[in-house]
Amino acid sequence: MTTERKILFRIAEKKKLLLKARYDAVAADGGKRAVKKVIEKRRKKLSQNETKSRPFSRITKSPSTPMPQLSRKRKVSGDDDSPVKKRQKSA
Repeated sequence: MTTERKILFRIAEKKKLLLKARYDAVAADGGKRAVKKVIEKRRKKLSQNETKSRPFSRITKSPSTPMPQLSRKRKVSGDDDSPVKKRQKSA
């Protein structure tokens, strides 16, 4: 078991070094701002992949997140609090 941990530790250290080298190379070309941009881009990409892999829909009703307003075409009866007005058919 300890040999597995040592191997995983080496892999983690190697990844850290590679990542640091990559960011140092970006910093040499574009400065700190470019590094921040690369980190932010990576963070957005990871969060997008997590969002896509969710087993439930992205739009959910919860008290902490407000519901986005849907267009008139996409509203289903019961989405909003006001009663739905239907047109009368003309004969």
